Amino acid sequence: MFVYLGIFLILSILSYKELFDKFTTQGKKRVLIVISFIYIILSGIYRGPMGDFSAYQQEFINTNISHLINISSNRFEYLYEVLSVFVRFFTSSYAVFRIVIALFVMIIWYKIYIYEPCNCFNKYSMTILLVVWALTFGNIFIVRSTIAVSLSVFSLRYIYNKRLFAFLICTCIAFGFHRMAIVWLPAYFIFNYKNAYKFLIVFIIAAMILTQYMPNIILTVSKIFGESIYKRIAAYIDRGLDATYGMSGSRIFSTIKAMLNMVFLIGLFVFIYGTSYSKSIFKQNINNEYKKIQCRFFIGSCNLYLMGALLYVVALSTSMALTRAALPYTALQYILLPQVFESKTIQSNLDKFIVFITLIVYLLLRMVLTILGAEYLPFIVL
Repeated sequence: MFVYLGIFLILSILSYKELFDKFTTQGKKRVLIVISFIYIILSGIYRGPMGDFSAYQQEFINTNISHLINISSNRFEYLYEVLSVFVRFFTSSYAVFRIVIALFVMIIWYKIYIYEPCNCFNKYSMTILLVVWALTFGNIFIVRSTIAVSLSVFSLRYIYNKRLFAFLICTCIAFGFHRMAIVWLPAYFIFNYKNAYKFLIVFIIAAMILTQYMPNIILTVSKIFGESIYKRIAAYIDRGLDATYGMSGSRIFSTIKAMLNMVFLIGLFVFIYGTSYSKSIFKQNINNEYKKIQCRFFIGSCNLYLMGALLYVVALSTSMALTRAALPYTALQYILLPQVFESKTIQSNLDKFIVFITLIVYLLLRMVLTILGAEYLPFIVL
């Protein structure tokens, strides 16, 4: 627990400095490099149960050159197997393999943090760093889905700039590490569709009403993506809601907690839009190109988060495993949460400080509840 709380405190201080003091771009980049290096080390020394550590370790030890050829018999996605074979050629140490993967993931996130189309990233990079730690512990528990989500968030730059081919390449690479990345394909169109939120809200309500029909609906749709994905989804549905994947708390409690948090975040994002990017405010800055970029990025990101809410609601009544499909979309909360400081209602430093303290308490509660409600045991170094 000390490691989690200690890093949370350090990142809170860095976020405070970013929001209330001068923090140069170069200074941020240096901090990001140091933090990323620490995360890579933590990924290598961790020996706890999170991320199916033992199962992944044994699978890596058993990896051999045949995994490059016998694609149909491989347990994991092909690019993950390729990376496993490459590292296994030099060492049988799973710790080294985790460090290699962590290096890959942290480079991706470093590129995300310093991206500069608008202040969604670079202006609040320290605060985003804090949010990512509180919600997913900085992605140090590296699994295949971690890589896929990282690549999905990275591809936002291609979505924003309408570079479809680059987006497809990035998504295909993500798919090569985890099949769930296939659900990210509609993100390109959802982000750029102005009225997407209207349809998504209707779909979310419909999904809540049609919960008993969801397993059959999901299986029918999954047939479109091929037999392999269909069988995997069918297996997840067969496990149902009893397989909680590390959650030690009540499934009902976890479900209620997740839904309340989702409703709260959607309400918060509506508030941010209404006080920062609504039409009346936007018209006052119609000649401000920077403001236009901000507005478009915020609305597009909200669309994607709503898509994540829809996927979560659809999966929630069917299988806990299928809720992973929402991860690339709900990851947009990392970027959207710090945008509360863009609200025009927060004028003075006192207002900003109150909001900052509220954000810290909220993130701390979410982090502690995650630790207590799952197998995020304190760090174990063997």
